[in-house]
Amino acid sequence: MNATPFAAAVTLLLALGGCAEAPPVPPTTGAAVATADGAAPKLICHMETPTGTNFPRRYCRSAEAVAADAEGVAAAERQVTQDGGVAAQQQMKGRGY
Repeated sequence: MNATPFAAAVTLLLALGGCAEAPPVPPTTGAAVATADGAAPKLICHMETPTGTNFPRRYCRSAEAVAADAEGVAAAERQVTQDGGVAAQQQMKGRGY
């Protein structure tokens, strides 16, 4: 019996297993560590599947960060509807688009 194909298969599996990447550790920010009164902040989490993988990842942010993003989106939408997108077009021209 020839053990060479078996040894080659085992070597290939071990080599490919070394290519596996550990799941990334989500960064923590100073704002998410504690609030002024010492209580833990309320986190809002959702599952998202990054491009290039089938494995969903859990993303958590503080309620303050979610509210700030929502306000930023609302402000951008107001600006676009008020000036018909002229400001956005001018910003893009300045960036070389």
